[in-house]
Amino acid sequence: MGDFVIWALMFAIVYMVLSSMRSNEKPPEPEKKKSAPPKSEDTEYTKGFRDKIAVEMIKGKSADDIVSEHPTLTADEVNNWKEDLLDHISRLSEQNANLSMRVGELDMKVRWLEKTCKTHIGDDWKDKTGYKFL
Repeated sequence: MGDFVIWALMFAIVYMVLSSMRSNEKPPEPEKKKSAPPKSEDTEYTKGFRDKIAVEMIKGKSADDIVSEHPTLTADEVNNWKEDLLDHISRLSEQNANLSMRVGELDMKVRWLEKTCKTHIGDDWKDKTGYKFL
């Protein structure tokens, strides 16, 4: 029964993460006149700006084109941001694969539990045990 609780918690966590990702999506902003890149208080470029530049590079824009639009940047910086983003995406993909495998394992255990309860308790086992699946 402990595995069922773990499975239910994992499902709830995945659901909350996916829900929060959907609610954080913003409509695209109209294109603005190019200005100085946003910087945080410690004069580092903001994470959002670095990710935006990295995505542009992944889409095929060259580092030279980006540097020409934003003269305060260097090609090395932009290439490092791209590598960081790709590395982060790779780690997320691994985590997703591990979570998917674990959810599959837990789903099999829940099905086994339901089948076993039906066999040993009867067809009305859900009423007798108070079983509710989310």
